[in-house]
Amino acid sequence: DNDGLDDFQETMSLGTNPNMVDTDGDGLTDGDEVSTHSTNPNDTDSDGDTLSDYDELNTHNTDPNNMDSDNDGLNDDEEINELGTDPNNVDSDADGLEDLTEVIFELDPNEMDTDSDGLNDGDEMNTHNTDPNNVDSDDDGLNDGDEVNTHSTNPRDPDTDDDRLTDGEEVSSHSTDPNNVDSDEDGLSDGNEILAYETDPNAADSDEDGLSDFDEIDAHGTDPNNIDSDSDGLSDGDEVNTHTTDPTLVDSDGDGFDDPTELDAGTNPNNAQDFPVEEEKGCSSVGQTPFSWTLPLVLLSLIRRRRTTPRSETLLQ
Repeated sequence: DNDGLDDFQETMSLGTNPNMVDTDGDGLTDGDEVSTHSTNPNDTDSDGDTLSDYDELNTHNTDPNNMDSDNDGLNDDEEINELGTDPNNVDSDADGLEDLTEVIFELDPNEMDTDSDGLNDGDEMNTHNTDPNNVDSDDDGLNDGDEVNTHSTNPRDPDTDDDRLTDGEEVSSHSTDPNNVDSDEDGLSDGNEILAYETDPNAADSDEDGLSDFDEIDAHGTDPNNIDSDSDGLSDGDEVNTHTTDPTLVDSDGDGFDDPTELDAGTNPNNAQDFPVEEEKGCSSVGQTPFSWTLPLVLLSLIRRRRTTPRSETLLQ
């Protein structure tokens, strides 16, 4: 049959048909199978992977004597006909995970980033410990890739800085720093500013009264969202920093005159003994004796004068 094997060898040793050049009809001559490829000339699929020896050699470039040419745990037929992976490459998508591993974890062995979050499957499993099948492993509203590559937050912790706001809320809703518990460094955590005090976590002085939000809450008991907590016409900052009055009291010294009136009159709003004198008939002003006291004082002066005047002088009068 001119297959490169002598008839005696085919008959007595190989069991091939000395009258057929290709005993198993796989497209390879008996001589090539025996002498070149070391395949079984009596079996179209020498390694039992359901791929013919001819196809393995001429189409897939796989080893016809090894059902798993790349030794990745998946046989050549499974890789070619079911998974579409490369039977000669243990990691078909070059993501750092072997094809078999990806199959076990239900990842796509032909896609290096199965969940399309910006991190390849190998990095998610081996470096970040994130879920390569979940775009947002910690369910904080930011995808894993953005957390790692853009915000430097922890893709496994929904609240990286532990300020009671999720990383997604900080980035998308409040524009705060998800890595800083106190973005404006006013002494209040971002979470407390948003959830408890309703202040601006990006402004140390939410009401711009000259006092930080923390000082208003912790030191002065004022409203960090109201520039004039006692509504006396003076800002909380001016009361504390300039006048040293009580920003929670309209009348700091309790003398019956509000702080602005005392300041306008030049009296001390922190001293109850120093207060503006009420005007009567337009004859008095701040610091003067009230008009109602004037007549008695004049009469008293005349009486004292009469007692000290000589009698002769009095008669002459």
